[in-house]
Amino acid sequence: MRALQRELLGNAQEVAVPRGSPHFELIEAVFNLHPQRAQKARGPIRSFFVCRNPHVLGGRGCEFQFEDAEGSRDDFSLLKCTRPTKRPSKHAQLVEACAAAVADQTAEVAAAAQADPSQCSAAGGLRCSKCGLDFKTTIAYSGWTLSKLVQEYRERKAAGRAPSRFGKRDPATGQAALLLQSEADQAWMAGWVDFHRRNAKLVPLCKCCQGAAADARRAWKLRQRVDARKAARLAAARQ
Repeated sequence: MRALQRELLGNAQEVAVPRGSPHFELIEAVFNLHPQRAQKARGPIRSFFVCRNPHVLGGRGCEFQFEDAEGSRDDFSLLKCTRPTKRPSKHAQLVEACAAAVADQTAEVAAAAQADPSQCSAAGGLRCSKCGLDFKTTIAYSGWTLSKLVQEYRERKAAGRAPSRFGKRDPATGQAALLLQSEADQAWMAGWVDFHRRNAKLVPLCKCCQGAAADARRAWKLRQRVDARKAARLAAARQ
């Protein structure tokens, strides 16, 4: 698929692949494998695009985009379409459900940013709070990630065990839904909403800065594992 991107794009900045063109069905088949396909696109796809991405590989990177029946346009990740789908763990489902419970807080931050002229670009998009770009800028976590916040709440702040029963995924968002079957479950979730409001740091971040933060977290975790292995080998050598 990467070779197809390069072949179609050539030296251009953008090339359309409309329905009926030779490669449309292939790209559509790949896009249909995306785990959030139903949430990303509404109805059938009008056209795909191969676009130059100025923020990747010094402007030499490219990506697939689509335009759905309502005229909405967005990109999609080839990696998410092609890697094997894993069954989400209980913790991953809990994180999804916790994200849904605080969606209104994220919306509040987004609305406040949109109302602040200093945080909006000339094109009407949000400016990244770190680099100032408006490249696919969304409200994201700065500091602790959502998963880390949920872990911290579970281990140190929550009263009682976390709810562990899940219903069907929300068809609109694709997120896991908790079944709050008792007053204890409801109290746990209410405590989480309050904990998130007090501790989460939500700011506008562009896709590049979000990616850089994710890379830094992965590098830190890798160093932690390497250091742990070195310490284990040294301890074994001393015995």
